[in-house]
Amino acid sequence: MANAKRKTTKRDVGPSPTELKQMVEQLRRAPAALSEDDLLDIEARLKGQPDGMNRRMALIAMVKSGKELIDLANSDRQGAVVVASIAEAARFCHKGLLELADIVKHAELRALTAIGERKDKDSVIAEAQAGFEYAEPEVSHA
Repeated sequence: MANAKRKTTKRDVGPSPTELKQMVEQLRRAPAALSEDDLLDIEARLKGQPDGMNRRMALIAMVKSGKELIDLANSDRQGAVVVASIAEAARFCHKGLLELADIVKHAELRALTAIGERKDKDSVIAEAQAGFEYAEPEVSHA
């Protein structure tokens, strides 16, 4: 069996036409994934409390040097609590961003499924992609 070859298929490319048709029909029957109130709540959380505050607190750990963070943590109990609070804010921020990333990924899949019946879907996608600028982030994690 050591010489057995793995069978390759075109399945890695995307859904088959039959699967795509089923996905489109399922989407056709699906209600909205978010309400207008959900959308407004997400936007408000990103801009304000608590997500905005947690994000800003988490980023403080990135603009301070390691020595500054360690010195604050070792200065006294209050300094240590501040550093621990930064960690907790980062944890909540990370959780919220992962949840948002999941929602946004579902939005992408819903939109792509919605155009799935079009024979010109590839050129429609290419035209849409041409309308966006994709800047590479200049963030260093060093």
